[in-house]
Amino acid sequence: MTRIRGMIACAALVAQLAAVPTPAPAQDEYDFSELEREIRTKPYAFGGFFELTPSLAALDRESAAYRLRALDPGGDGYSRRYDAALRLEGSYRAGIAALHARAEGQARREDGEWERRAILMEGYLSLRPSPGLSIEAGKKAVKWGTGYAWNPIGFIQRPKDVEDPEEALSGYTVLAADWIRSFDGPLSTLAFTPVILPVADHVNEDFGGGRHVNAAAKLYALLWNTDIDLAVFVGESGSAGYGVDFARNLRSNVAVHGELAYVTEAGIPAFDGAGALTMETSDVVAALAGVRWLTESEITVIAEYYHNGGGIRADDLERYFALVDCAYDAFVESGDCALLDVARRVSGSALGRPHPGRHYLYARASWKEPFDILYVTPAAVSIVNLADGSASFMPEISYSPVTNLDLRVQGVIKAGGDNTDFGEKLNEWRLELRGRFFF
Repeated sequence: MTRIRGMIACAALVAQLAAVPTPAPAQDEYDFSELEREIRTKPYAFGGFFELTPSLAALDRESAAYRLRALDPGGDGYSRRYDAALRLEGSYRAGIAALHARAEGQARREDGEWERRAILMEGYLSLRPSPGLSIEAGKKAVKWGTGYAWNPIGFIQRPKDVEDPEEALSGYTVLAADWIRSFDGPLSTLAFTPVILPVADHVNEDFGGGRHVNAAAKLYALLWNTDIDLAVFVGESGSAGYGVDFARNLRSNVAVHGELAYVTEAGIPAFDGAGALTMETSDVVAALAGVRWLTESEITVIAEYYHNGGGIRADDLERYFALVDCAYDAFVESGDCALLDVARRVSGSALGRPHPGRHYLYARASWKEPFDILYVTPAAVSIVNLADGSASFMPEISYSPVTNLDLRVQGVIKAGGDNTDFGEKLNEWRLELRGRFFF
């Protein structure tokens, strides 16, 4: 009986609770429609940074680069430079269309002289009629290749700044498309990217001469967890090029990559015994092999070997430096700069690249927050010309105490004797401080 009376009491209690009316929602209860509006993707994006970069460099007055500039031997032997830059970038999306733009204004004061310029780095329209297809028209930076410091198959992109390879580059005016598909099986992704690159007055004039329409294409495949690209460039504005690259993770913390390019009828600078410049035409091969390794202590190591078959030979480089010495001596003795002007023109046509040789080794090691020092990342970079043994060493340390502020101190020290690639650079050393404020 006691058990039956208990069950009756519980049932009565449940009935009383069910009869209690449900309270009305509070006036300040959260409206989930507001949350939906807050997390809805905005059609526009805007950002950028402001940068200040003062630097001090010690000039090497015996170097070929110094003598080419025919600088006044007076002064204290130092170059002081102050750079300021404002970069703005943004995008606006409406339906299947989107506008993208990146622009930068630069100001430089060096040795009392001011230089200013503004550049549109990118500005293009993108259309995405379907998830697997996009079409782009305008000025766009195309990024081809798996290399970190160099990209032999980057036929339609500007060379990277090897001292700062991750810096954004200015693009060319192109018409391009991207078609991508996914599959089940060893071949999981396939993508095709055709590109039209015109050259005319005020359109891609720095890519090549004349008035031509050039074409390039890249076929990408993710095959057996390996990234593979096949690339080609054809056109009258430059030498035809055919290339392949790959990238693969050997382990979770070790990855390898490489590139191979074959360029037809490339111009190769050479110097005869009298120091006169000749341009040989030949098919050349450029190749890169690299590895990226992340250690347990958060040290990232990147190493790359670069072979540039179209570069200048080491003995021809020595002949060129001998030409500069003779031209400078003639200028000092008689004031005649005719031969020096010849050497300058040769430098612009044959040695205008920062690394004109054929064999280079790049190595970078960076350590994130060593010894638990928050927001600090020291790094060291070395670039070696394997043909003559000259090199450039760049220690640096960056500090990012807050999300939108990055401070970096970088030094550049050259090592090399007379008539060597790095030994004839303008500066003995350079010290640079860079501050970037992002918004």
